[in-house]
Amino acid sequence: MIGDIINTHKYKSGDRTKHKSTSKVDYCTGHCVVCPKTKKVMQIGVDVYIEPNRMVIRDKQYRISNPMFRILCAFHEHQEEVLSRDFLLAYAWGENNTVNNSVTVAISELRGLLSSKSGLEIATVQGKGYRMFKTYQDICQ
Repeated sequence: MIGDIINTHKYKSGDRTKHKSTSKVDYCTGHCVVCPKTKKVMQIGVDVYIEPNRMVIRDKQYRISNPMFRILCAFHEHQEEVLSRDFLLAYAWGENNTVNNSVTVAISELRGLLSSKSGLEIATVQGKGYRMFKTYQDICQ
C-alpha cells in the first residue's frame, strides 16, 4: 500500500511566496550544518548507511552531495510514502530553488548507486512523485 503523498504548494501572500504542506509533516527548511540528522550516521537499509557527503553500501563508500543526502533523509523519514518533486526540491535545495531538473538528476544518481548494490529502490509514481522502498532482497537478509 502506498502511503500519503507528501507535497508542497506555493501560494502568494502579499509580496512573499510561502509553502504550504498538504500533509501533517512539513519539510526541513534548516541548512544541513545545523540539522540534527547530520550529527550521526543513519542506517536506511540492511547494509546502507548515510551521513553528510557519504553513503556506505556493503562496506563500500560513495561520495554524495548534500542535496542527495537530504533526499535520502526525506525518504528515510517518510518511509514507504510518495514524496512529490516539489517536496523533494524544497527539502533538499531550500524553498527558493526553482530548478526542477535538480530532483530528476539527483534521483537518477541515487538510483545508480542503490541499484543492485543495496536492497533499496526508488520508484517513480506517475504524476505524483517518488517512493523509496525495500526490495525483497533487502527484507530477506
